[in-house]
Amino acid sequence: RIGDRISFQVINAVLVDIMNGVFGALARRLTHLENHRSQSEYAHHLLAKTVLFRLVNCYASLYYVAFFKEHSSLFGMPMACV
Repeated sequence: RIGDRISFQVINAVLVDIMNGVFGALARRLTHLENHRSQSEYAHHLLAKTVLFRLVNCYASLYYVAFFKEHSSLFGMPMACV
C-alpha cells in the first residue's frame, strides 16, 4: 500500500512537470496568435496565461483529494467531507 502511494506521487510529479511544459507552450502559442501591439502587452498576457495554467495544473490533484475523493476514515474514525 505504501509502495502504491509512492509510485502515485512520483507519477503525479512527473505528469505535473510534463503538463507545465505543454501548458507553457500552449500559452506562448495562444499569446502569439493574439498579435499584441507591444512587447510589454505580449509579456503581460503571456504571464497571465502561464500563471493560470500552472495554478490549475499544480493544485488540481490537491483539490481532488481535499474535495472530491471519498474519504472513509481517518485514524480509525469515520470521516466525511462537509
